[in-house]
Amino acid sequence: MGTLCRRYNLKLIALTEGDRGSLLFGPLGRSRHTGHRTEVIDTVGAGDAFTAVLAFGLLSGASLDTINEQANRVASFVCSRAGATPEMPIAEKPWQHNRPQSVEW
Repeated sequence: MGTLCRRYNLKLIALTEGDRGSLLFGPLGRSRHTGHRTEVIDTVGAGDAFTAVLAFGLLSGASLDTINEQANRVASFVCSRAGATPEMPIAEKPWQHNRPQSVEW
């Protein structure tokens, strides 16, 4: 993955592995997550949900570990419901993050 990042000047590679979690890898570090156990009803929308949380986390300045945890949690929730856009529960504790003044790539 390091070779891919260097060759194509990538800032991050996200590899999702379904029920086995995901790997985030880039010049700033890596994060491995083993995924969350869930009863799968429908996988449609899980990748989009993961990507949305990933983008939000990156723009918010969150750590790769925090992004990976939250992205896996949301994708797992989406898989536990029918349809691509289930109504999301309201978090008891909102995601804490520090929004940067600008995003450095």
